[in-house]
Amino acid sequence: MNSSSEERIADIKNLLAHHPQGLSINEIAGRLQRHRNSVSRDLHALSLSGQVIQHAFGTTRVYSLAKRTPVSSILDYTSDMILTLDRNNTILSANVPLLNFLHCSADTLIAKSIHAQEHPMLNALSGYLIHEGHHDEQHAYEFSVTLEGQPSFFQVNKVPTVFENGAPGLVLIVHDVTSGVCAREHLERVDLQYRAIIEAMHEMVVRILPDGSIIFANGVFSSFFSLSPDEGRTVSFFTLVYPKDLDGFLSHLASLTPGKPGLTISVRVTPQGGSPVWSRWTFHGIYDRDSLVLVYQGIGRDIRHELETRKHDSLYMKEMAFLTSKPREFLAMTPDADIYKIIATHISGMTPGASAAVFDIDPGSLECVLKATSGEISLKQCFESGAITLPAPPSPPAEVDRISVKMRDELLSGSPIIPGGFLFRKLLTLQGAEADISSCNAIAEMDAISAGLEAKGSLVGAVEVFTRRGQERIDPHLIEAYLSIASLALQRWQSDRSLKESEERFSRIASTNPHPISIIDSSGRYIYLSPRFTELFGYTLDDIPTGKAWFMQAFPDLAEQKLARDTWKCDLAESTPGEIRPRQFRVRCKDGIFKEISFLPVTMSNGQQLVVYEDVTPQLEAVQTRNLLFDIFRSSHDGIFSATIDGRILSWNPAAEQIYGYSSGELEGRDVRILEPPALKGEISAILERVRKGEHIVNHVTQRKRKDGRVIDVCLTVSPIYEEGKTIMGASTIIRDITAQKSEERLRQAEMQYRKHVGNINVGVYRSTGDPEGRFVWGNTSLLRILGYDTLDDLQGVPVSEMFLHTGGRAELLAELMQHGFVKNREIILRKADGSPIHVLVTALATFAPDGSISHINGIVEDITSQRVLEQKVARLSGLSGEPPVILPAPPRE
Repeated sequence: MNSSSEERIADIKNLLAHHPQGLSINEIAGRLQRHRNSVSRDLHALSLSGQVIQHAFGTTRVYSLAKRTPVSSILDYTSDMILTLDRNNTILSANVPLLNFLHCSADTLIAKSIHAQEHPMLNALSGYLIHEGHHDEQHAYEFSVTLEGQPSFFQVNKVPTVFENGAPGLVLIVHDVTSGVCAREHLERVDLQYRAIIEAMHEMVVRILPDGSIIFANGVFSSFFSLSPDEGRTVSFFTLVYPKDLDGFLSHLASLTPGKPGLTISVRVTPQGGSPVWSRWTFHGIYDRDSLVLVYQGIGRDIRHELETRKHDSLYMKEMAFLTSKPREFLAMTPDADIYKIIATHISGMTPGASAAVFDIDPGSLECVLKATSGEISLKQCFESGAITLPAPPSPPAEVDRISVKMRDELLSGSPIIPGGFLFRKLLTLQGAEADISSCNAIAEMDAISAGLEAKGSLVGAVEVFTRRGQERIDPHLIEAYLSIASLALQRWQSDRSLKESEERFSRIASTNPHPISIIDSSGRYIYLSPRFTELFGYTLDDIPTGKAWFMQAFPDLAEQKLARDTWKCDLAESTPGEIRPRQFRVRCKDGIFKEISFLPVTMSNGQQLVVYEDVTPQLEAVQTRNLLFDIFRSSHDGIFSATIDGRILSWNPAAEQIYGYSSGELEGRDVRILEPPALKGEISAILERVRKGEHIVNHVTQRKRKDGRVIDVCLTVSPIYEEGKTIMGASTIIRDITAQKSEERLRQAEMQYRKHVGNINVGVYRSTGDPEGRFVWGNTSLLRILGYDTLDDLQGVPVSEMFLHTGGRAELLAELMQHGFVKNREIILRKADGSPIHVLVTALATFAPDGSISHINGIVEDITSQRVLEQKVARLSGLSGEPPVILPAPPRE
């Protein structure tokens, strides 16, 4: 038996190499002639080093050599850095990853002590081995060193081992964990930032486990549910959900999957000690690799205000739908329809259970007549007659006027009156015993709203709405908006009825009218020619049975014929019943003589065309005479004078002498305020102050006093006079005596008042934005026709500001609306779609936003172009009257 352990182990390995099937301990001991216990110890050492393996066959153990690749041969195939040491800490091997990291070769390390190495990582391992020593158990350790000025982090696993020769040693497996440590530190920083962001959010943020346990909640969440930080970790989120909504909430959470991990749900939650509150939550599930949910993260917010806003918006949309549908109903209404009944039905339909009464009021006598009722309770039940008048109360007269005027002023205020019902209750008082007492008492005890129906500034009707006490009231703003539409419809309805009556009266007197008249049916055939027509033109129905025959006879020149025909068709297509379409043409009479004829065609309600003719040939001669006078007038100078900035007159021309009656010697050096009438005291000083600021005053219409004391109308243009250095030293004034023009204006106003009674009123209803550019939000068909657009989309595509013929017209209108809140019957010249100008009267009401700006404008547009054309005609006729001639600026040459 050999004496050394190495020799004994070598003998056992040689014996087993010759017996690959294996040998038992007794067989090995017998063949080597050694003691069994000694062989058992050596076999145990070889087993520990992995050089032999044992197999159990019952109670017998058979040993054989292990067939394996040496550890040193596979070290280079791992990415970990591996160092093997003997029991004296001498380096036996180092794999390639370690050598690459150390930037050295194996020769500089092998067979050298690890304690003699200078590399920082090897120095750290050396210190670790000195501290720990050689132990049989495995051990893991983390350390850091500074390499190239940057910290590097490593994890070392110490694995005790026995080498092939049976000697003990160590295998050090080193992992570079720098990236992992940096990532972990970065994650910690990110987590702190995330928590800071979460705490700064206005929404509630919570993380819950699948069982509802809260593992994180931000301050907003805790504050909303009145939870302290400790309570937040012990309360289940599911207990905060309103019990009636919990099953649905859990069902939605259960529907989440890794493929669809998120959802948004509205659910009621219950803060501690509070009522259920609607909230909206977005939950996102976080899953593990096995698709099992780990945690839910939720973001929520209180949506009570949002729901209230949505409810308000829904109500607003319903109101807008109601308001936009009513103009169409009114437009489709015939003159024979009962508009009062329609208004009553509309109003009672706004709120279930409401009752309405509609009154007609005479603007002059203030006599009030109950015209229609509607609703659950018929107001007519209170009276024997459906039409009850409210005359002025008896004496004393002073009390009568005060009460009547007060009622009128309240109803004309433009706003619903709350509490109302005074008209109906006044009726109850006047009827006394004739009324049904039970019905009257029931209605008299209801809540009521009263509002007036206004037309052109006059009170023409009133509406009173009754609702049972405790029942939802009708929105006063909705009533106000509807009544603005109803007032326009009532005005149109009254105009249509007046027009119909006028047409009927006209048809009875047409045969005796001194002006030539013709009536043309819808197919273009002449059905009536007045005697004056044949007298003027010489044509009879046999000569011109159709419009085609008329154009051929009256317009022999083909170019003039085409112009007249196209103009007729165009005017007819763009007009509405009752609208006058004035035109003037040269017409050939049957005897071959040409005459200048003014045509005034109008479409009647039955579709027929009524044409009134006027021979204006004599007026043309008067126009020529007027043009001659105008040329003479133009060749003379306007009145001009200059004055210092304080008002001392410096110069005075002959034309000014004629206007004011003062000679230049009388006024030069005197104060210009001598020309100021007492009623306008201070105006000249105000004008001079404006001039002092550099302002030019153009065409300022005012009044001045002549030398003889007579006050005349003048038009002034005042401009500053500059010295060198642009210093204003005075003012120059150009004067035109417009007294005659003012007379003409009054004549035209009188004519316009007449036309207002007999002409048709074309009313366009619109709503536009309140910004400087402006866009139409909505407009009725009359508005489209007036402005010349085919569809509302076409109209909405054009800025409102571009429709004003005069630059700044839109800005001036907005300025007046900002100051007063409304404008009434403001005359504006607009540009139609085809570019032609149109005169309109605008009445508009501004709706203001919370910031004080104008959000929307509701208004009406009335086409008065035809009236303006007639005014020009009246102006020309006035020159042919027996009045003394007055030199006026001539109208455009015809």
